[in-house]
Amino acid sequence: MNLSKSKLNFLLPSVVQNALWEEDPLHQLAYDTKRNLLWSASEKGSLTLYDLGLDGKGSTKVYSLGISSIVGSASKAAPQLDKSCFSPIINISPVDSGSSKVIHLVAVTSSGIRLFFTTGSTARPSTITLAHVRLPPGYTSSTAELKPRKVHTALSTGQVTVLSSEDLADFDYVWSLVSLGGSSNLPEEYAVSKLDGRVWCCASIDDESDPLVPTDQENHGLLPTRDVCSMYQRPSEFVLMTAQGTSIYHGLSGAQQLLQILRMSNGMETPELERFMFSRDKDAEGTSCCIQIACDPSIDQQTARWATFAFFRYVFVVIIYTFDSYQSFCHFYFLCDLILLF
Repeated sequence: MNLSKSKLNFLLPSVVQNALWEEDPLHQLAYDTKRNLLWSASEKGSLTLYDLGLDGKGSTKVYSLGISSIVGSASKAAPQLDKSCFSPIINISPVDSGSSKVIHLVAVTSSGIRLFFTTGSTARPSTITLAHVRLPPGYTSSTAELKPRKVHTALSTGQVTVLSSEDLADFDYVWSLVSLGGSSNLPEEYAVSKLDGRVWCCASIDDESDPLVPTDQENHGLLPTRDVCSMYQRPSEFVLMTAQGTSIYHGLSGAQQLLQILRMSNGMETPELERFMFSRDKDAEGTSCCIQIACDPSIDQQTARWATFAFFRYVFVVIIYTFDSYQSFCHFYFLCDLILLF
């Protein structure tokens, strides 16, 4: 059964079909294993949604959204950008039900812009609607010197997005964007590395089953963030294939990032350390990372001492901005007592 064609196509000759509809070959398929949804993206960027039913054995075409409609909606959400930035779509990735109950798909354009879509508020999908537009580094007010250009390969999974953009020579820049929790504006950290060649494809290495996380996310809410699980979960891994070989990237937890910052700065107060503590301490994550490093027996004493100094240096500053209740003060003093025990 050809679900990508309407019933009218079987009645009209091919000459008439070519005059009425422009050819738009299939570019990518993406399967949402938790919701039993199948997404397709064409070469020009049109999206189509198929509902496979609760048991995953059905096949019903739900909705199609043309690239012109997508560009129009995105231009209204971000009118400061040229319409060419919103097309073509080079990758689509389903959003797991454990990551969001509202967002169902993220699409990446050739300029690195991410478009987030929802399928409606009902139990089963009924439509495709653009819900949010996320700009990559270089397009905001704090414009970076480097920004993604000619993105040809992308991948979004959980809190991480990987982009491969062309350089002037035969090289690719690899962008890793990591969203941070604990704030309503969803801040992100990013890093850029250069590969000796063009990226052919990229994929994520799936995590092993976590016995501490419920399997039925529909009844137990959202999954915990990567930083919460960093103590017992394997780090995120991504594989990029080029003509020269295979590159594997590992995601770093908050404590691992702080460890690198402390060692690179030799314990000195640097802008990187200050930015890390202020961006992550809304939920006491930065101070918790200091405690984790200071109490880890595998960490050398000098680095553990630097982590202890960082804790007492920044916890008194962050408390002014983040602690606004008696309960928060009790939590703060508990952290102080805990680190003093060690």
